[in-house]
Amino acid sequence: MGTPDPQKVFHSRRGEKRVPPQDYYSVQFSIEGLELDYQFKLRDISPSGLSILVREDSEVLNHLHVGEILEMTYYPEIARRGHERIETRIQHITRSEAGCYAGHWVVGLCRLDKNEPGASAPADPA
Repeated sequence: MGTPDPQKVFHSRRGEKRVPPQDYYSVQFSIEGLELDYQFKLRDISPSGLSILVREDSEVLNHLHVGEILEMTYYPEIARRGHERIETRIQHITRSEAGCYAGHWVVGLCRLDKNEPGASAPADPA
């Protein structure tokens, strides 16, 4: 019967169907204490979140923590649309050991809207 494809095994552990990114192509953010801004391509999106891949030897990985909220800039695939700055929570950081993602960590992201717990309160118009 043959050995299962490790990449398919990795994908099948996910509870939701993956859909390709439609509105955004990448995200960019900075981390206090690090000189560089980091930009990552959005890999796959489930109905409840986004994900990026971070190489296991990347310095930024040491500064990301589950539950942390960062302001990220979301860039669309079509530059005419402009970018958006959105508060984003780190949902999970999961090691990928199979297939083409080996040597990377999958970082799950959740964009926060104004009504979401953990999102900043809107500015007081006073």
